[in-house]
Amino acid sequence: SFSESRAFTVAVDPSCVTVASPAFVMDDIPLLNICDPEDLEPPELLWPPPAAEIWLPGMESILPAEFFQWSPISCIPEKYRILFSHDPGWGIARSGRTDGETTWPSPDAEYPQGYIAPATEFFWKVSAGTDGVNGPFSDTRTFFTGPSCAVPADLAAPELIEPDDGAEILALEVMLNFQPGEPGCIPDGYYIDVQTSADFSGTNLYAGDWASKHTFFPVTGLADCTLYHWRIAQVEDATFGPFSEGRSFFTNESGFCAQSFMPLAEGLRDLACYQGPIPGTYPILGYLLMGETAPIVAQSLDMKWWYIRNPDGADICAVPKDGTEPDGDAGEIPLWNNPELVPEESGGEGEGLVCSSNLNQVDCIAAGGKWNISGPPPGSCDCP
Repeated sequence: SFSESRAFTVAVDPSCVTVASPAFVMDDIPLLNICDPEDLEPPELLWPPPAAEIWLPGMESILPAEFFQWSPISCIPEKYRILFSHDPGWGIARSGRTDGETTWPSPDAEYPQGYIAPATEFFWKVSAGTDGVNGPFSDTRTFFTGPSCAVPADLAAPELIEPDDGAEILALEVMLNFQPGEPGCIPDGYYIDVQTSADFSGTNLYAGDWASKHTFFPVTGLADCTLYHWRIAQVEDATFGPFSEGRSFFTNESGFCAQSFMPLAEGLRDLACYQGPIPGTYPILGYLLMGETAPIVAQSLDMKWWYIRNPDGADICAVPKDGTEPDGDAGEIPLWNNPELVPEESGGEGEGLVCSSNLNQVDCIAAGGKWNISGPPPGSCDCP
């Protein structure tokens, strides 16, 4: 015959509750600390580490599982929410959530998370939530996706994002935003050049400051009613890479600044842009194409040429006024002396060319001609 019968319970999870035993005492069962909305607190971020450079195999196609990690808060929430973005203002952000897990993305996710871009600075933060209430976010951390720049030869001209060229800034501070140029790598730092001189020959507000590799830079202590110019270069092993294009912004904190917006020169035809206003003497630095615009900085002493911001670089070059149409008030544009011709820069493209109808398009423009596309393809050169 059978022995007496006995009962037992399995309580690996302390939340298990059973009434099978008459000797059950409620106070003996530990209770879970479930979060109420007022208990929610900021999580502590663990990984990626602050300002770390990370590039794992496969990141170019799929974000690795459990890539983001943080510590649990002191109570048990219903969910955690994560935001990450290349924009510290969170204007464009990706988000995810977990059902209490402290890593994301889940290795069991039905659909894997898409890639994140290489050579990019990202920002991320996490909050806990319960009963439809989101708690306070953690501190925001940054990390960089690789690759790192290995040698100065890897450096490229950065791409400027904000502020837009010619922007009006209603404060005495502004946030500069930029990113590595193609093919893209993370340098030791960035050289920030902010000054009031359009050709960057004046005093840089941040000379010698290139320790930061962050792609957002706060410029403070600006003067009101002032036009500033800025450009950026990567730095690796104390060596500067090529500069970005130059841009400008105008401060108007008071709202009453009598701003003279920098006028633009629009190309009425394809124009070579020379180091100075004498073709054949000064080399070509770039081109202002028909319909393209560039800010006017100054004019030549004979008032026949505009000095403009080079559409193909960060320097200043000259185009003939009769090939352009100014947009804006060009009545008080300053006069500049002809620039000094650097000997090693002479002999550049276009030197010695004589305009003739049989030149190709590039040489035609370099010789001071106008490329005519109204005839048989590919066109012909019309000389002055």
